[in-house]
Amino acid sequence: KMKEFEIWSALEELWSVEDSESKTGRLENLLAFSDAQNLDNLSYNLRIEIIQSAVFSGDIDKALVAYTACIAEFDAEKDFALEESFYLLWSSKWINRCMVSFPTISLSQIDSIEKDIAKRFERHNFGLRAHYMYIWLNAIETGSIEKAHIYRKKWKSEAIRPEHARCIACELHFEIYYQVLERGIKKALHLYRKLLSSSESCNRIPLDSHALVLPFLTNENEIQHAKMRLLSGLYPAQSDMVSTSAKFLEILIQQSDFEGADKLISHFLRLAFKTKELDQRLDFYRSAEWYFAEEKSEPTFPLIFVGLQLEDKNAAKLYFEHQTIDLAKRFDERNGNQALTEAILKTREGRNKVE
Repeated sequence: KMKEFEIWSALEELWSVEDSESKTGRLENLLAFSDAQNLDNLSYNLRIEIIQSAVFSGDIDKALVAYTACIAEFDAEKDFALEESFYLLWSSKWINRCMVSFPTISLSQIDSIEKDIAKRFERHNFGLRAHYMYIWLNAIETGSIEKAHIYRKKWKSEAIRPEHARCIACELHFEIYYQVLERGIKKALHLYRKLLSSSESCNRIPLDSHALVLPFLTNENEIQHAKMRLLSGLYPAQSDMVSTSAKFLEILIQQSDFEGADKLISHFLRLAFKTKELDQRLDFYRSAEWYFAEEKSEPTFPLIFVGLQLEDKNAAKLYFEHQTIDLAKRFDERNGNQALTEAILKTREGRNKVE
């Protein structure tokens, strides 16, 4: 049995540890000791840490359990310190973002969650800038174009409150994402270089930023830097990096670097099957489908190791074609449009013409 000061000491040691499934497990062990002794304040702080570690290591179920417990305590307690309020409300945007990853969660449910979070922000005089940014992103990814336009304007015009309630790196990253979507490549590259040089950025530049701009970089030093950051950031593989690995896999295929692609897919294929965030799984399935269509030789890794009874790369290609469309249809049904299915079929048609 650990004493209270020993649990606090162990928690402080974990603050400097990278978010991972292992870290989440260690935090849960400490939480069990804390809960057993009814150390409510300590348990609350442990759950806050679990939310972040679980979200950024792809274990959304554990994040939701911890978040739900914190919210119940938060709503029941009127005298929360500003710092305690900040960390829980800040984590709300991650939870909101994860909701679109599950096609079983309807658009009306997502809208209800977004409104519920906004009410808490306003009740505690917490600025809505970050929340609006994530609502905008959710709208983009569900094909709610009118809603996306509205919340992009709200995001850009909303004041920052309190002063530290803003992540410069995240805002730049999502602006890069938007510019790439809109084919504003010159603007995207300008923002990417600003992101790399910004002294206001958080200590971890979103890995996805490098994957978004890498296809458009022409300076060899910038290309090598982006590839190096991706390679060093993607290994060891974690579930929250599945979508980023999918983007990088497509870049490697475009560059005919099948040795690199082979290594990447062998690391991430199991995680793609494992991740509970089905939008990330869909991203990887789309890239895996292309990989197995383009790879000229049989993969060096055994396909059976992820539980697939596939005889060769052609069987794998057909498998991922089916799985990709199946997942896309589930999201399209939730979103009330055919955007994903149509985009996939259009991409396939374009590749077939090239072949």
